[in-house]
Amino acid sequence: ITLNPPVMLRVFGSQLFIVYKLPAIKSEDKTAGAAPKLLEKSKVLVYDMKKDWNPIQIIEMTGVVSAIDMRGRDVILCQKDGKVQCLSLVSRVGVENWSLKWIAYHLDNEGVPKKCTGLSACALVGSRLLLGTFEGSIDVVFIDPKPQDCDICGVAFARNMDLKHHIKLEHGVEGKAPGGSGHS
Repeated sequence: ITLNPPVMLRVFGSQLFIVYKLPAIKSEDKTAGAAPKLLEKSKVLVYDMKKDWNPIQIIEMTGVVSAIDMRGRDVILCQKDGKVQCLSLVSRVGVENWSLKWIAYHLDNEGVPKKCTGLSACALVGSRLLLGTFEGSIDVVFIDPKPQDCDICGVAFARNMDLKHHIKLEHGVEGKAPGGSGHS
């Protein structure tokens, strides 16, 4: 099997995670005169090593995953662009699947994305998310105990500042985050 780098392999319990970058594709920006941008994606293949070698779950996400870690029933996926996604193992009717628990961004105290060439390592320690950068710095992000939900799209965020950044970035709304109800 040949995959696009970076390729990461992690074993958590009886599950094997294979994470790799998909070939970049040109985005279809309908704005007049806008130059097409390259859209980068990653794929996560989850295998149960006690069963056959067919993936039990395939997760495709926007961005290039550059680091992976696990704590308990949560998998932390850090992306080159500073986005961090936490997937949680959810059991429903005897079937286990990984689903999005929350998103965080590598932001400064004012909620502005930190300048770095990417995240190279991550670890979740209690309510602290440790992020290592390719420049060699380690940043500590304090995670709120209750994720904040976006009232527009329903996605959960680790901190209120992540929710505000998301709303500005994805929904084009400046200022206070609308709603931001706690995650149950």
